[in-house]
Amino acid sequence: MQTDRVMSPPAAQAAHLAVMSPALRVLDEAIFEQLMFVLGSDAIAAFLVSLRRQVLQSGLEIAEFGAHEQPRSLERVADEAHGLKALAGSAGLIELAHVCAVIQEAAEAGESRRVREYGSALPLIVLRALHCVEAQQAKGR
Repeated sequence: MQTDRVMSPPAAQAAHLAVMSPALRVLDEAIFEQLMFVLGSDAIAAFLVSLRRQVLQSGLEIAEFGAHEQPRSLERVADEAHGLKALAGSAGLIELAHVCAVIQEAAEAGESRRVREYGSALPLIVLRALHCVEAQQAKGR
């Protein structure tokens, strides 16, 4: 039996415990610094605008899953979570990438409840990730 799939605490507490691990950082500064170096200051600004738009759009779609649950919704959530996971990983957003990986796995396994639990934490994680990226960019100027 896989105990990692059983979530006994209430949804908010389970999501909080999963994403608030002290070992899980919000941003890997080294990855983000490398990205800033490769893209340059002009391109990083455009990248951050695109990142913000995509992260907010995908994050909200995943978070709203429970309200619009339909037969093909889990497939769409898995696709959105996969795309957001890749984008977050490329920018060094460790916590966001991790949570998206959990949501993608749950959606692919058909675990609606787990998708809702982790998806409900996503707006806060997205905002925290964007705040860290903006702070890191300002520090690098």
